[in-house]
Amino acid sequence: MGNPNKGVYRKFEVRRTDGRDAPGEKHDGCSYFVLDLVHDKHAIPALKAYAKSCRREFPALAKDLNWALSTQHVGAAVKLKIDHDVNNHHA
Repeated sequence: MGNPNKGVYRKFEVRRTDGRDAPGEKHDGCSYFVLDLVHDKHAIPALKAYAKSCRREFPALAKDLNWALSTQHVGAAVKLKIDHDVNNHHA
């Protein structure tokens, strides 16, 4: 994670793949927070909390996150699930 005294700082450029972050769109100007699911020991507890928090409103998302969290390699599982869904959506 780097310097423990640095706090929050700009480290990543994140954009939506659906274009809804374009000027004038719903998510124009939104802020995002990136979690390193492989190296950051705090990312998994954060993802577990998110899955619990969203489960009533977004049950499919919570199910996918909990499935990924149940694997030994959560980062790879999330990428595999996303890649699978994207490929099947465009097929």
